[in-house]
Amino acid sequence: MKIFILTFLIVAAQAIRFQVNAPKTNSSCLLLDINGSLEVKATDNVKNKTSKTVDFANATLDEVNSTCEVIKLTFNKLVEVWFQFNNISNSEWIVTPGVQFNAKSFLDLENDTVSAFAAPLPAFQQNNSYYCKAIVSYNFTSKEKFNSTYEIVAQLSGFQIQSYKNDSFEPAYECDQDKTSTTSTALTSTPTPATTTAPSYKDDLSCWDSKTNTTKFRLEATFALTINYEAKDGNKTKAATANIDVPSNVTANVSCSEDREESLKILFLPGWDLEYIFQRTKDNNTYFVSNIILTYSTSAFKDAAVNETLQVNYTSAKSNYLQAEKQSYYYSCKSNTSVSLGQNVTLYTSNLRYQAFNEKGNITFSGDATECSEDEETNSVVPIAVGAALAGLVVIVLIAYLIGRRRSRKSGYESV
Repeated sequence: MKIFILTFLIVAAQAIRFQVNAPKTNSSCLLLDINGSLEVKATDNVKNKTSKTVDFANATLDEVNSTCEVIKLTFNKLVEVWFQFNNISNSEWIVTPGVQFNAKSFLDLENDTVSAFAAPLPAFQQNNSYYCKAIVSYNFTSKEKFNSTYEIVAQLSGFQIQSYKNDSFEPAYECDQDKTSTTSTALTSTPTPATTTAPSYKDDLSCWDSKTNTTKFRLEATFALTINYEAKDGNKTKAATANIDVPSNVTANVSCSEDREESLKILFLPGWDLEYIFQRTKDNNTYFVSNIILTYSTSAFKDAAVNETLQVNYTSAKSNYLQAEKQSYYYSCKSNTSVSLGQNVTLYTSNLRYQAFNEKGNITFSGDATECSEDEETNSVVPIAVGAALAGLVVIVLIAYLIGRRRSRKSGYESV
């Protein structure tokens, strides 16, 4: 059985509503609020990788194949996503998400027709709606065999659905995640200076190999972004800047099965992800960050002149970015640092610690570490300052001694 990873990132405040009408009465019988993006990643049989992202803002309702018990959305007839209602009792629904696409048409790969399904949503009363504001992950699986390997992971947030004869949502069944989730994502159009940026995200992200009982990599950090974009200004456009704090309630896709490359992808706003790719050096003596990739959608900015999905990529030119001194060392950088991911995007990090390609046991960040140059400069300030203070104190004591001795001699002469 292959596991697929499809990404839906949804924010309820910007949800797009789709409505299915009953054929005879033409009145509403199914409602869906959804927003975000869908990403499909594939690896063919010669290890070539490709991915494609589509935005739910561009989805259309398949009116022909949607009924009062299934709603189908299409993206330019290349990808189809649906939510199927099934009656499990006289009073309860369960809803099963599904996806289908042709790999040749959508990804320019071999002619696979991929269909996959996620686990059903929790059962809820037929006269209610189902609502989940929190980000929830779903794995899609298929029993079919394909020419390529596909990763499809679903993430839904601010998601609401019902199959009931009403043009507005009925009282909602609240998902378990909403009962414990209290955090939200802040997005403003005010730039944050590099000297005062205070990223809000703090978590550790790791990849566990159950076969060897080993944490292959682990990362702790805080992240924030500053993005320049074109905003609407009447009939014209103007330059604008948005500051985005990566929120605390994120999920991540991790990969640590390959010998020379590991990856971490943090998923947050609709259509947004931040990916770190770790690589070994050619001599296998240590490791470094080879790429930092940000995929983002300007639809998150309410005044954006154009809604589009963009990708920027920082590539380490000399294979030494965030490089640990030895394979057994972890890399540490407490200082607030920044890196340009592209002409319009700056990533800020602080309290960064990571170790990759670990070969045994857990990663505790308790051994030897390679410090970034910014921390070394900060650490050198203290001994220099202490040394200067001590030197100054010695000079003061010496001057005081000389003055005291001179006065003592003068007092002796006067007494004679």
